[in-house]
Amino acid sequence: MAGLLRLVLACSVLVALFFTSSAQTCKSYSFSDNREFPTCADLPQLNSVLHWNYTQASGILQLAYRHTGITSTGTWVAWAINPNNNLNSAMPGAQALVAILPSNGTTRGLHISNFWLCYTVGRGEFATCADLSQLNSFLHWNYTQASGILQLAYRHTGITSTGTWVAWAINPSNNLNSAMPGAQALVAILPSSGTPRAYTSPISGYTTQLEEGDLQYNVSGLTATYQNNEIIIFATMAHSTTNSANLNSKGTLNLLSGETQSTSGNSRIRKRNTHGVLNAVSWGVLMPIGALFARYLKVFKSADPAWFYLHVTCQASAYIIGVAGWGTGLKLGSDSVGIKYNTHRTLGIVLFCLGTLQVFALFLRPNKDHKFRFYWNIYHHLVGYSTIIISIINVFKGFDILQPDDNWKHAYIGTIAALGGIAVFLEAYTWIIVLQRKKKEGEMPHTNGANGVNGYARSQQA
Repeated sequence: MAGLLRLVLACSVLVALFFTSSAQTCKSYSFSDNREFPTCADLPQLNSVLHWNYTQASGILQLAYRHTGITSTGTWVAWAINPNNNLNSAMPGAQALVAILPSNGTTRGLHISNFWLCYTVGRGEFATCADLSQLNSFLHWNYTQASGILQLAYRHTGITSTGTWVAWAINPSNNLNSAMPGAQALVAILPSSGTPRAYTSPISGYTTQLEEGDLQYNVSGLTATYQNNEIIIFATMAHSTTNSANLNSKGTLNLLSGETQSTSGNSRIRKRNTHGVLNAVSWGVLMPIGALFARYLKVFKSADPAWFYLHVTCQASAYIIGVAGWGTGLKLGSDSVGIKYNTHRTLGIVLFCLGTLQVFALFLRPNKDHKFRFYWNIYHHLVGYSTIIISIINVFKGFDILQPDDNWKHAYIGTIAALGGIAVFLEAYTWIIVLQRKKKEGEMPHTNGANGVNGYARSQQA
């Protein structure tokens, strides 16, 4: 067993979860209580430092994890070790040491895998609790880092009359200056029967009526109890750590040699960026440009049949590049255990299906004079415009996930706005051309004349 422990420790994956701090070389640091650690490493992410002493014979690891630059209360820092030795999935299974700095300035330590008992509430034990500063209320919770599951009990005392409601909410925007809008609330109302009813309510503003609705988080086991003038709301909420700095702060450390190897998340970030660029260029830019070619260039006689080849080339290129981007997205999803972007993923699958349908439509296109050509045109236009709309929506979903510099998002918005402006201009201009052409054709006598496609007539030879 000791040998196995030594092997696990020597080959383990280290995961550091923390906020911004300042760098300091580990060799130059002296601990205030005269503790000494023979080995140290300046960790590659967010300027944190690890000091340790590892005894191979006993498999005992003594460590000190330092995180500098903590300037505000409510901050948490953490260091974790993951025996799975898989940097592509470093969060699930990590065993974390956590420190939280509350408002009284006294650091409170937690161990993710072995919480101490905080309080017993009704039906079970909760590892951590906090006396909330307002409304005689208390929050108790268990948080499983590997799965992102939060079990909680919110207690509100002093409830003496029916018709009273209590609520606890979490706001993913993390902005205390505007905490109400966007808050995801758990609500309990005490009716005259004395049995409280619990439900969820997304809050959109300060004048909320706490209407019932779905939250951004998956909520299960939502119930409420009333006893001894106290309402308790129980719930389980699914929450994932998706902050890019936290997820990328990982590397490997050999406890015997002191050698470190940092991935810094570069490989994963590169894949994410590649996925984003491929899909933004293909589905988000080339597809709309190809549609512009088909709709507007064919009005001009001199552009026939060049508009058709431009349209096919543009859309085929968009599809090929888009499928490559779609494939990188599937790979990222399989490598990101516990992290899911369901809406973005679903829209991506829909786009792939619609794009594939358009490819088949090209091979099944009937001749212009075929009786089914009219219906084929309706199908082709409907699927094509739907693809473009969903593509643009999903590109913005991708921006929300990647959170790149604002310049990238602004550049894409500018590109789409420019294409939209060109479309508006060409729509008006081509309509003028078509109307003038029809008016001119109406003034000219034709023998056996027939209106052709694309807004101009073709003479038929007898």
